[in-house]
Amino acid sequence: MNRREDVGRRLYEACLSGSVLALDALIEEDQLILDRISVLTGFFNDTPLHIAALRGHLDFTKALLTRKPNLATELDSLRSSPLHLASTEGHVEVVQELLRVNTNVCITRDQDGSVFFLSNFIQFVALFSQTKEVHRLFPCEDSSRQ
Repeated sequence: MNRREDVGRRLYEACLSGSVLALDALIEEDQLILDRISVLTGFFNDTPLHIAALRGHLDFTKALLTRKPNLATELDSLRSSPLHLASTEGHVEVVQELLRVNTNVCITRDQDGSVFFLSNFIQFVALFSQTKEVHRLFPCEDSSRQ
C-alpha cells in the first residue's frame, strides 16, 4: 500500500468512526489533506463531510466545517449534499450545523442546470420541527439566483 492509499484509508476510517482526534492527526501530517480528497483512495464520489453527515457525527462535522466550510456545498455523484444525507437520516444537530455554515445548500442545481429544492429536507423539517415557522427556523435561500 502506498502513502496516498494509506492516508486515504485512514481518513476514511476517521470519517466512519467520527474520530476528531484521528482527523487532527492526519491534518497535522498533511495540512492539505482536505484539499486532496479527490485523489485519495476511498473517496470516489463522497467527501468526508458526506460520510460524517450520513453517520450523524456532529463533532466531526463541526471539525470539518471549521477547516473547510465549502465542503457543505459539495455534491456527490447522485447530486446529494451533506445536508440532504443528514436530513434523510434524521440527524437534527448535523442538519442545524450544516445550515449554520451555509443556508444556500437547501436549493441547488442538478447536472442539467435545473433548480431543485431538497425534498427530503422539507420532509425532515416537517417531521422534526416543533414549530410551523419552518422558514424562520431554517432560512433557505435560493442560491440559483447567484
